[in-house]
Amino acid sequence: GDLAGAEEALRHAEACLLRGTGDRLARARLLEGKAALRHAQERSGEAARLLGRAILLYRRAGQWDEVGRVLLGLGCIRAAAGDADALPALRQGLELAPGHGRFWLLLNRLRVFSGLRRR
Repeated sequence: GDLAGAEEALRHAEACLLRGTGDRLARARLLEGKAALRHAQERSGEAARLLGRAILLYRRAGQWDEVGRVLLGLGCIRAAAGDADALPALRQGLELAPGHGRFWLLLNRLRVFSGLRRR
């Protein structure tokens, strides 16, 4: 994909958000977009930090389904990086957003969980 174009689009979206209401949920969605871009740029650590910030915003807003959904994404990023902290994020995400979890599990079961079996 066009990562440079995506970066520019995110900068534009962030500028619009700052000029607008600064809505917490819109900010969280923007952070998710930035995290997806950082992950595509193979900057997993930064992607994980951005998702952590989005999770905090969703928690403050009481959006538990969104918290769970983002935790699932965070778990997948951590799993792809071989991080053992992936399992707790995935478990908590499944508890908070079971509908989203079924999708993620089907999509990522072989790729994500193959290296994360308990020892």
